[in-house]
Amino acid sequence: NNNDNHNHNDKNPNTPPTKPLDTILVVQHEPVYTLGTASDPSFLLHNNSDIPMANIQRGGEITYHGPGQVTLYPILNLQRNYVPDLHWYMRALEQVVIQAVRRLDDSLQPARQDDTTGVWLPAVVPAVGSSNDEDDNEDDNEQQQHQVQYEQAKVAAIGVHARRWITQHGLAVNVEDHCLPAFDNIVPCGLVGKRVTTLNACRRQRPASPNQNNNNNNNNNNKDELTVEEFVPYLLDAMRDVFQMELVLDDEGEDDVGSHS
Repeated sequence: NNNDNHNHNDKNPNTPPTKPLDTILVVQHEPVYTLGTASDPSFLLHNNSDIPMANIQRGGEITYHGPGQVTLYPILNLQRNYVPDLHWYMRALEQVVIQAVRRLDDSLQPARQDDTTGVWLPAVVPAVGSSNDEDDNEDDNEQQQHQVQYEQAKVAAIGVHARRWITQHGLAVNVEDHCLPAFDNIVPCGLVGKRVTTLNACRRQRPASPNQNNNNNNNNNNKDELTVEEFVPYLLDAMRDVFQMELVLDDEGEDDVGSHS
């Protein structure tokens, strides 16, 4: 239109055109349950904690966002800069989390599962029916320590939407343990019988190396607790590598990365 032509003519002809930029938002939410477009309300088991609910335009079932969890919202033009395919995009977001976790701690074993979206880690199966009888002796306790079992638990959820190949929503990674109790009120992502976990829990509980003695294993599992702020750079580095992008923090966002929003 005329306005566009006028603005274009006012530009310095020697100035190269500015390429539109993609955006990544990094936040910790205040506590909230979110439900996707086709969420089954029966997966909200009970809500006695006054956590609000929000219906949003993404795929997937109910999940929780809150402090102790980092959420990435990439706003990307898949048509212009990447691959216009939501399946490709979700696998790429999974790869971001897998790569970030591996760089954080190469003893962890992040993985996909064939039948669902997200990233999973080995987590200790809670003990059931453990005995407190006085007859228990040290040999029994030692035997129980060697019978620890692991199962895959979900550490990262992914839910996306796109309009004209501009992406919305994104991924969430559970980092600190205090985000876990709110998941007890729901069936996370509608996955009946599946558990969620955190990076910190899995770092403490990861399987011991057979090449280490018990003392070394205890020292290895007692690493400092990770914070959301400390994990954010690993995620951003992985976004840069997986999507082959250059990251530039704006002046305001630099102070807000990892903060509540």
